[in-house]
Amino acid sequence: MQDSLSPKTELSKLQHFHQDISNVSISGNSKAFVGAHFHYDNDRRRQISEKPWTIPRTSHPLFTGRQRVRKRLATVLNPADPSTPACQKCFVISGLGGTGKSEVCIKFAEEHRDDYWGTFWLDVRSPSSVQQGCDSICEQCDVEDPSISNVKRILSQCTKPWLLFIDNADDSNTDYSQFLPPAGHGHVIFTTRNPDLAGDYATVGHEVLDCLEPAEATELLFHAASMPQTQWHAQKLEADVLVESLGRHTLAIVQAGTYIKINKLTSPSEYLTLFTQKRDRLLRYHSKQRVSTYGSVFATFEVSAAKLQGSDEEADRDALQLLEMLAFMHYNGHNEQTFHEASMYAQDLTTREDSDSCQSVDFMSKEHATRLPEFQQVQNAGRLDDILESRRRKALLRLASLSYITLHSNVGKFLTFSLHQLVHAWALERIVEDNRVSAWLTTATVLGLSSQWNPTYHPSQHILSPQIQALMNHQEQASAVPVPDMQCAQLLFQFARVLHVSPSDNFKLDELIQLVRKRAQHVQEGGEDKSSLAIDALVAVEASRRGDGKKAIQLLKHVASVQERTIEDKHPHRRFILYSLARAYLETEQTQRAVGILEQLVKVPRETLDEMRENLGPQSLLGLAYRINGQDREANAMIEWVVERSKQLLSENDPYILNSHSLLAFFRIADGQYEQAAIILEGMVTTQSEKFGEKHPSQLASQFELARACLGCGHMKKAVVILERLAMVLDDPHPQRLELEHLLSVAYSLVDPKDPRVTQLLEKVSAAPGEDNNPHRLQAQLELAQNHVANGLEQKATKILERLLTVFDEMDPLWQESQDLLVDISTRLKKRRTTEKIFGKRIERVLCDMVDRRVERADRVLERWERLRKNQASAKTYPRTTISWKGGVVYIVVTRSSGQEFLSKKESNAG
Repeated sequence: MQDSLSPKTELSKLQHFHQDISNVSISGNSKAFVGAHFHYDNDRRRQISEKPWTIPRTSHPLFTGRQRVRKRLATVLNPADPSTPACQKCFVISGLGGTGKSEVCIKFAEEHRDDYWGTFWLDVRSPSSVQQGCDSICEQCDVEDPSISNVKRILSQCTKPWLLFIDNADDSNTDYSQFLPPAGHGHVIFTTRNPDLAGDYATVGHEVLDCLEPAEATELLFHAASMPQTQWHAQKLEADVLVESLGRHTLAIVQAGTYIKINKLTSPSEYLTLFTQKRDRLLRYHSKQRVSTYGSVFATFEVSAAKLQGSDEEADRDALQLLEMLAFMHYNGHNEQTFHEASMYAQDLTTREDSDSCQSVDFMSKEHATRLPEFQQVQNAGRLDDILESRRRKALLRLASLSYITLHSNVGKFLTFSLHQLVHAWALERIVEDNRVSAWLTTATVLGLSSQWNPTYHPSQHILSPQIQALMNHQEQASAVPVPDMQCAQLLFQFARVLHVSPSDNFKLDELIQLVRKRAQHVQEGGEDKSSLAIDALVAVEASRRGDGKKAIQLLKHVASVQERTIEDKHPHRRFILYSLARAYLETEQTQRAVGILEQLVKVPRETLDEMRENLGPQSLLGLAYRINGQDREANAMIEWVVERSKQLLSENDPYILNSHSLLAFFRIADGQYEQAAIILEGMVTTQSEKFGEKHPSQLASQFELARACLGCGHMKKAVVILERLAMVLDDPHPQRLELEHLLSVAYSLVDPKDPRVTQLLEKVSAAPGEDNNPHRLQAQLELAQNHVANGLEQKATKILERLLTVFDEMDPLWQESQDLLVDISTRLKKRRTTEKIFGKRIERVLCDMVDRRVERADRVLERWERLRKNQASAKTYPRTTISWKGGVVYIVVTRSSGQEFLSKKESNAG
């Protein structure tokens, strides 16, 4: 066995290599065809002959980033270190098609070519590609019989370090150990779409190649579009938006840039507009030059789907059907619990004997249960063993093995997962037109059954809401479902119930309610049939949420009066109506009526676990009502009890626990117990960041309250850190942006009153577009006026205050505060003029320095005058000045030789 190329074949192989390299096609999954010829000098020829090299092409000229994974490969493989133990090391790179797995490998091979005796490539996606790789390796090593056994023999007998890439190891049913040499001094790098491969082969590490970093993605777009670097800064914002819309997917960005260049678009925003309108066509586009192995982005994803399509295995068929359902949902925030609850409720429906489900929109029917997909129809759905062995779980794992979905941490016994944005788009586009309505109906059935709704307690609201919103964006399918009107209305009503609890500015709930009325039979507002009452109750609750308390109370009182004659008090629907009526009374400041209803609700015995959980809602609301009613002791006792009870009855991840803790923290802040509030809120922020992410409304609200609690207990710098972090998370504009910047200005001023950022933020908030009577804007304008006064800019402050007096109501405390400050400014200016007349300009400057808090400068002048007064006979002509601080007020007393005194004072934030 020779360790290097035979000299007799060196020249012919070089010529063959030089001739064919320009026509070799890509063997990776995501990068471009390379047609560039190589030019070698004598040193390069000697290097090629001494070091076998079968990498099929050079790295793409647009290759950008991926520094971290390349550095990690160099660290764990460490080929250049002679002290590294001579043993076989395997590393696995997994990821979605088109993310650049093969390209990273080629780049690494080029960077470390001198560290290995030989560098080899096996594409194992098919027997023919394997044979082609064996041919190249055996030819480079001067072995006549090209076979995988000979390749393994060559590498196992070699005493020098070598590097072998096993590319496209995607098939979960293939044993890839057949390609590994039994021993040797080599390193092996796998590329695969199946992350589970790492468990079998990754001896030194596993890297999931996900989307590019934001800066890398934007740079790649500019390079692909051949945009001059002088234009990068001007186009950066548009480019950032575009790459985010593409999910920072490598191949999609390259093809977007190529399209921009070839079609001579002037900016990334032009492509984004086209992408929004013609996403399918653009994602199927590919350049005629540097062609990817599979062509377009969609074609890359379709490779694995074709294998599922042609399979006879049950798990593969289930995986495709599940993929169709996920296409109609949101691409993010999935929980296996959604599908599990649908199965549980379907089983419950099939065993019911009542006939209500055929008569009212607020019941799901047995017919819905029959429309579940086969992999959802399981026995003993509540057993953990059944969940793990269920067809649904196998289908999810099959999709994960192809990187169509990304698995996240488990929540209890359920998997959580998400799809890449482009996979989600591709999954929807690949559904043939004839199957779209049936796929939509199957998805709607699962979500509807999973919304087995409890009026005041539904632990999955935050999971279901974005999925239902995404589903209802496909109105054309919703209008064409071939089911009876009542069954369709029942589905839509379940969706409306969930969405009104978790509202979104992007979804028009009124339209959904009208669609329910249209599909339901004989439904009219104010009617007494079950469907009319159910819809009226939902409309009332939505009206209450939007601030129309009068309409809410009118409808809820009507529904409650009908229910009083027809159902018992402990019925969940009856309890929900009374609970909603109490909320409406609270929101319209009828607190005594609300307290009366809620006290009756919580007194009703609750026996089952579900009933005790449901009772937490009225108990929390009663605690809040007590607080509004001035019954602070009762309010605190009730909320503390709810918090402890929630821990006993609910899982630690239940959103209701966070809600009860939030209310307790609010009470602690109201009582001035800032330290206790901060402890509660810090725990909430940690939990919510893991559960919801940085931009979730609950997480943002908790961080705001935590910052306020920190300000209250004197942790100013900590509050600044929290608010600055929020400023980076919140987009501009954002509904809470004004509130954030206003609170941040307060925090800066408490840390350092002279911080120039205080004025900058106050001016920004004061001048922000929007409603003139925005409370944060008005408060900022008042504080800006105070800031101007502190800096001696009385005229600017006067203009602001005069305008504020026309905006505030005279009963508003801020009106009185503005008026007092305006009077103080007038008095201050008058006293300055008097001072100038009595003492001359020099002493006036000293007083102004003091009033304007340039105290150190004033003190130096006063000390000099005092020395002159003592040392000169004319000392009597110099006034004596003293300064004192009492209760946050600066008192300046100037005494002339005649005994006449002049008093000036300045309120100080310095304390």
